[in-house]
Amino acid sequence: MHSANNPITWSLVAAIQIPGGHPSDASIQAKFSRQQVDFEAIVKLTTENQNLWRITPRWFRTNYDGNHYAPIEGVLSVERWSRYKVLFDRLGLVDGISIENQDVFFQISNIGFVGSGSTKGIAYTPAPKNFPKVNTHLRLLPLAEHWFIFETE
Repeated sequence: MHSANNPITWSLVAAIQIPGGHPSDASIQAKFSRQQVDFEAIVKLTTENQNLWRITPRWFRTNYDGNHYAPIEGVLSVERWSRYKVLFDRLGLVDGISIENQDVFFQISNIGFVGSGSTKGIAYTPAPKNFPKVNTHLRLLPLAEHWFIFETE
C-alpha cells in the first residue's frame, strides 16, 4: 500500500453523508448482481491503464504525481476517461475507484472524513489468497469469486 496514498484513505477525502449510514450488505449484493457486467468492464479498463491509482468522474491521480483534472495522452485519454465516466454514472459511483496493484476498490458510500470516517463498497482482487483477510480497520465479506464487499472504520 502507498502510505499516504492509500486509496481507501483517499476515498474519505471526498466524503459524502449518507442519511442513516451505509447501504446494507444485502443492497450492495443486489446491486452487484444486477450490474456485475459494468463492474467487470471497469476492472478490464484498469488492467489496460498503468500507473493510475485513483479515478473519479472529476479527477484522477497517478502513482507518481498529483491530481489531474484534464485527460493526459499516454496516461488517461479523453476516450478512456469518458468510458470510465459512463460506467461510473451507470453504477452511481460519484467517488469513482481506487486501484492498488491489481486490486480495485469501488467506493459506494463514504461517511465522514479521513481519520474519522468510513467507506463501504465493492472490492475486486485477481489474487484472493493475497487479499487482506484480517485487519481491524477493514471488514471483508465474500461476494463472488474475486469479489468482496468491504467496509473501513
